[in-house]
Amino acid sequence: MAYFQNANDYAGAGGHGCGPRCGCASCQEKNLALAEYYYEGEGRDEPRRGGAGARGLGEPAPVIPAATQLTRVPDASVPPWRAVCRIVARQDDAGFSVGTGILVSPHHVLTAAHVILPPQAPRTREIVVHPGQNGPDASSTGYKANGWAVSPRWRSTDCMTAGEDFGIIRLPVQHGFVPLIPFDPADLLRALVTMAGYPSTREPAARHMFQSQGRVLGAIQINACTATTAEGRLIPTIPATANLIAHNLNSEPSLSGGPLWFHKDTRRLAAIHTGTVANGTMRKAIILNGAVRAQIFDWMRRTLPPLRA
Repeated sequence: MAYFQNANDYAGAGGHGCGPRCGCASCQEKNLALAEYYYEGEGRDEPRRGGAGARGLGEPAPVIPAATQLTRVPDASVPPWRAVCRIVARQDDAGFSVGTGILVSPHHVLTAAHVILPPQAPRTREIVVHPGQNGPDASSTGYKANGWAVSPRWRSTDCMTAGEDFGIIRLPVQHGFVPLIPFDPADLLRALVTMAGYPSTREPAARHMFQSQGRVLGAIQINACTATTAEGRLIPTIPATANLIAHNLNSEPSLSGGPLWFHKDTRRLAAIHTGTVANGTMRKAIILNGAVRAQIFDWMRRTLPPLRA
C-alpha cells in the first residue's frame, strides 16, 4: 500500500491526493510510499538471511532458490493478468491509497483487508477498481465499488490477527476472473509461484503491472507483537490450519493484496500477499485454504451478492 501527498499524482478517483487535512503519515513525512503497520521496510530490501530459520527467528535460513526480479507484464489484456486489479481507496480526509487485488468471481475482487481499510487512514468512503490496468489512467477503465467486506476477526492494530487480513470488494459490472479451486498445500511447497500487482516505487500512483516468481517457504506462526513488527517462526510445512505462509517472491509497497498462483493441471490461486513480518525477514501471504474460501463464498452469496440491474 502507498500514500501519495500530491493531488497531481493521481486523477483516477477524482484527483484526490492528500489534502491539507490529511492525517496520512506519508503526507506528514513527505514520503511517496509508506510501509504498513508491522510491515516496516516492505519490499525495499531483500529479506535478511538468517532471520527466519525452520525452528525460529535467529537461526540459519533454509537455502531457497532466488526469486526473479519484478518485471513489467507486457500484455495485461489476456488471462490471468486481466483479472489482476489496481485498487484505489479514497479516504474521508481526501487522501487515497493504492493496492492490488484479483477478481475471483464476475463481480468480486479479493484483496488484503488493509487495502480496503488502511490502518493509517481507515475511513474509506470510495473504492475504484481498475482490472488489468497497465498504463496511464486514461487508458484504463475504473469501476466504483458498491460494497466491500473484511474479515470480522481482523484487527489492524493486532498482529495476532494477521492471518485474517483479507476481504472482498463488489463491482457493479461483470468481468473475467480466476476461480478459487481447492489445492493441496504440499503441492504449493513444491511449485514455482507467480505474483502480480502494482508496485508503487516504480512510478507515482503505481499504474503499471509487474510480476515476479519464486517459492513458498512454509507456514508462519505469529508468537508476539511489538510496536513495529510481528515476531514469529517459520514452519517448513503448511498444516491444514495454517492461515499465513512465507514466500521469497520480490515485493514492494502497493503489492499488498497481490495474487500468488501456481500450476497443477490448471492455474490455482493459492494466496494473496500481505507484507512482511519479523522486521522484514519474511514476506507473508494469506493462504486461500478451505476456511478462507468458505468465508469468501459466504460473502459472495449472502453479504455481497451481485446487485440486480
